Amino acid sequence: MLKKNNLWVLLLLLLTAVIFVGCSIIEGTNDNKKPLGQETKLTGQQLVESRCSQCHTLDRLTSKERDNSEWRKQAERMLDKSPDLLTEEEYELVVSYLQEQNSKQ
Repeated sequence: MLKKNNLWVLLLLLLTAVIFVGCSIIEGTNDNKKPLGQETKLTGQQLVESRCSQCHTLDRLTSKERDNSEWRKQAERMLDKSPDLLTEEEYELVVSYLQEQNSKQ
């Protein structure tokens, strides 16, 4: 009888631990310590360096001068290939940055 009671106590403790850990994981999903929905916004340069460089070297981006409309077309082409790479707002920041830094004079 004592062994049976010990087994129930052990199972109850194990169940409590599983529930506690599970709840802690769900509540702790926001590891960056900022309120959800308030992520840090990247600049155009940071986006180019982090996102565009996933497929290209930065030298490749700056090796050919383009005018403003050519940069927009080029960015649209790349976005068509990887539509989840940038949000609409990030896309505009990237295009503006590329136009400012690398446009034909």
